[in-house]
Amino acid sequence: YLVFSDKNPTNVNETVVSRGNKITYALENAVLLDSWDDMKAFFQADTLQAYTYIHIKGSVWFNTYCAASNGVPLHRICMSSSANKLSKIKPDGQRCVSMAQSMLDANVPATMTTFFDEYIGSTDFPGNKATSIDFYAVVTEANVVNYQLTILDPSWLVDNEEKIEVKNNQDIVREMGFAFYRQGDQIYYDQRYRDENCVPESATAQQQIYLDCSSFVNSVYYEAFGINIQGVPIAERSPQTGNYANYAKEHLNDPNYPDVIGYWETADYTTEDAQKALLEEVYAMLEPGDVLNYRHGKSSASSGHAMLYIGDGVFLHSTGGQATYENADPTANKDIANPMEITHGTVQKLKASVLFTNTSSSRYLFRNVSSDKMYNFCVIRPLNRGLTPTQKTVARMAIAGLSLEKTVEPGLRAAVERGGMINYTLRIENHSSNVYTDLPFEDLLSEHLSFVGGSEGLTADGQRVSAKVSIGAFEVVTLRWSARVKETAPLGARIEGSSTTLGGFPVSTEANVVGKYTAEQLDQIADAALAAAKSGTTFTDPIAFANELYRQLVGGDLFDAQSAAALIGSCFAQRSDETFALDTNAPCESMIVPRLYNGTKIHRLEAVTSLHRESDFMQGDLIFCEQKGVQYLYVYVGGGQFVCVTTSAKAATLVENGKEHIQRPETTYYINSLTSQLRTFEFCVVLRPNMAP
Repeated sequence: YLVFSDKNPTNVNETVVSRGNKITYALENAVLLDSWDDMKAFFQADTLQAYTYIHIKGSVWFNTYCAASNGVPLHRICMSSSANKLSKIKPDGQRCVSMAQSMLDANVPATMTTFFDEYIGSTDFPGNKATSIDFYAVVTEANVVNYQLTILDPSWLVDNEEKIEVKNNQDIVREMGFAFYRQGDQIYYDQRYRDENCVPESATAQQQIYLDCSSFVNSVYYEAFGINIQGVPIAERSPQTGNYANYAKEHLNDPNYPDVIGYWETADYTTEDAQKALLEEVYAMLEPGDVLNYRHGKSSASSGHAMLYIGDGVFLHSTGGQATYENADPTANKDIANPMEITHGTVQKLKASVLFTNTSSSRYLFRNVSSDKMYNFCVIRPLNRGLTPTQKTVARMAIAGLSLEKTVEPGLRAAVERGGMINYTLRIENHSSNVYTDLPFEDLLSEHLSFVGGSEGLTADGQRVSAKVSIGAFEVVTLRWSARVKETAPLGARIEGSSTTLGGFPVSTEANVVGKYTAEQLDQIADAALAAAKSGTTFTDPIAFANELYRQLVGGDLFDAQSAAALIGSCFAQRSDETFALDTNAPCESMIVPRLYNGTKIHRLEAVTSLHRESDFMQGDLIFCEQKGVQYLYVYVGGGQFVCVTTSAKAATLVENGKEHIQRPETTYYINSLTSQLRTFEFCVVLRPNMAP
């Protein structure tokens, strides 16, 4: 099967294949076009629709023009040697048929790739070229001007998938890399709040994780073998492309560092022949598991990229655009996440030809144009250290090809009142032709929960919930089980969700908490906040607003701090490098929602949520922020609404989260207008009084 995005961007760069389970096609449903007559009959205005799945086979003539502004060529196609002029390659007499490589993988058949590479970046109209071709594509646009086809990566065809067998450490690295890749749009790109050593299963529909290129490759090795690529703790040397380059340069030809395979300065290779010979040599020496790192920039090696080679001419890498800010004022800016990641995530495949043979590619290892130049590149082979997989990795390899996603309702980190229900879901997807029978599933419920029921075949013995799971090739199996919070559970007690295993492999979720307030009481908090906004009630300080809302429930002031500034200051401890970390001894520590704090002054190694989503919040949550000496309080009242009081605008004001329309030259999309900007404050912390004991 193949899965496509439900979006239809107008720009070729935004045409992507998605793992978002939006639209599924079977191979046998593809429309076969193997003659010029078939092609003309198919591309008709009254029948063709976007997302039609087609199979083009036979002797094909191409006619190409290039969009030099974005470096992506459009290839017009026909099946008649006489249709070699622009006016003759319109099957229905009106519209051209254009093709582009898939932005996701670009692993098109070899003959097609050769043709693409020949013309990428060209500003000329190169005419026509004939070849025999056999490929699958999807119509991603159909309008009065042209049809856009996206050529599909053959590895997405189920019939081409192979059985996954893990025989050695190279296979382990490959499978670990794909464990991240399979998480799709649940992994975002971020250089500041990246998870430098993270677990792919921690990325779920309820919680995104954040990786950049260097933290991705390091996470693969740390999760698989428990080591950092540079051999030292992250606190001593962070996984960054500059550090990777320095590591390789420093230890080149040192017998104590067999993992350093090579380091090359591009300035040492001045002729095209020398450059080509070196690239052929480097490409030939690559082995699965190698890390390729390069440094580049306009006038210096100011940036870089790291990739994981998995064999067969393919790399895995984390690629994306960091969130950007429209305005220095966080109350006015638009914090933009790369729309590509919203569609398909940051961990992607990359063809080796883009680095080694395609001289027009922005990643060509000897690129040298006025706007960008390659300065050095290196190859590091951590597997040369004789690494031993962790016990967790051994368990993971026993279920190779499976992705596991555990979610919980009413939500991660949510406070659940006594007698309330918690519903768990484990989604198991098989991405291979492997077949697994009677895998043991087990979940140990928290001592504060009582089992209620679950999917057919699930049984409970005290706190132990178990089942046997069988899953066939490319199947999806979903397990569900429910539990009730005991009436005797202590207020504020943690309800751990970290004891779930499949085939001995552990899957964790964040802990929930026994809440102290009922749904009716939280409704009262929300109603009081809305009433204050409706009347425009003023408060001396945001903390006075918070205290007023909770006074009746608490029987006094919720906070001892006299101001929002003092409260925010008590939540964070300053480090020697003038950044801040969460203070675990803060007076309100029990209210701080795990991961739901961040800010431009928070240290990059803090385990925080980079981009907040509305689903992160519960009714009655207090979001305290600070920017340039001004403090803000946003009270979440539900339904996409917040009530805000600041030290500069003291009247309570209703704020709609809503959707903000963002127009870019390449695309149009929407973001949450409030929750997405929280990260741009100097400090932001979410307090949940319902969690306090």
